[in-house]
Amino acid sequence: SWIAEALATPLRDAIARHFTGDGAASDPHRPERLFACASTLTNRLSPIFANALSGYLSGYLTATGDDDGSRPSITSRSSTTSRSSAASLARGLALAISRGVGDVVEGHSAPAIELAEEEDAYVGARAYSRDDARRADTRWLHLADECERYDDALRK
Repeated sequence: SWIAEALATPLRDAIARHFTGDGAASDPHRPERLFACASTLTNRLSPIFANALSGYLSGYLTATGDDDGSRPSITSRSSTTSRSSAASLARGLALAISRGVGDVVEGHSAPAIELAEEEDAYVGARAYSRDDARRADTRWLHLADECERYDDALRK
């Protein structure tokens, strides 16, 4: 939703600055740092976001009756509707944060791993061995494993 996207924009910008800058956190060979930070943000902020909005949505939905796009009317809505709407917005926040993580992986981590592979290829051209190939694959496999762990954490 646009609300979750708007609230996640500063978080996504901060993640991008922190993990694509010159600091130790931007090491593309350590993607677990990026995913741990994003998981922590999601786990801590989504429930706060949902709780804060559930009270607001409850009052709004009760006053307008506009939770499903119907005409405004003063009706009594159950708190279940506001909780489910707030939970939906919290999931939207988590997805917006994960899009920011995807942007960092796509724009920083993957190109850096590809560049490291190319550098290894120049060195390996003189004395290519199976160990060189395994080392190159290890970087990609590590990134893929961390992506999978992050996806699993988001599903919970």
